[in-house]
Amino acid sequence: MATIDSVCERIFSAEGSWRRLLFGGLLCLSIIGIPFAAGYLFHYAASLRSGDRVELPPWGEWTKRFIAGLHFLGVFAVWYLLVLFLGFVFGWLIEAVTLGLLWWAGYVITMLASAAAPAFFASALNEYLKRESWSALKDISAILVPIRSHWIALLLPGAAWIGLLTIALPLLPFAFFLGFTALLAYYIPLFAGQNR
Repeated sequence: MATIDSVCERIFSAEGSWRRLLFGGLLCLSIIGIPFAAGYLFHYAASLRSGDRVELPPWGEWTKRFIAGLHFLGVFAVWYLLVLFLGFVFGWLIEAVTLGLLWWAGYVITMLASAAAPAFFASALNEYLKRESWSALKDISAILVPIRSHWIALLLPGAAWIGLLTIALPLLPFAFFLGFTALLAYYIPLFAGQNR
């Protein structure tokens, strides 16, 4: 089974990958550019799911990228932002119920939700790509099965995601694009059953 560091090495050592990543990160700096960057990641995830190589595809086909980006952002809203929101609310409730005595527990729960959210999102995206239907996002059991099966393999990438966002906070849009590129290259083949 591929490790997150071997996946990153394959992505970043490929010719032209840094230009493609930089361009995607720059697109994420603008509200208008986000759907195009999301569409790029959507097509990248689809190629990974079909068993293609890990290398990044070239930029282009802007209309297709934009439409695919809206699909990507829909899955993102349901299975990334919702997981973050639930983690935040649950952490806040623990802090409120204990009158602030367990403030650290609320913080830990929020961090755990932040680390787990990309895996939930990638599993939901994998299911969406498999079925090509929005109804796939409601199938909670199908989305949770690969997460339960591979939970140990998800620990290090989750911690790396938190570290990347913490270190690269001033460059958050670029960090998001860079991080999601690496995480999708790791998660999608893992969840699709392709141990490469």
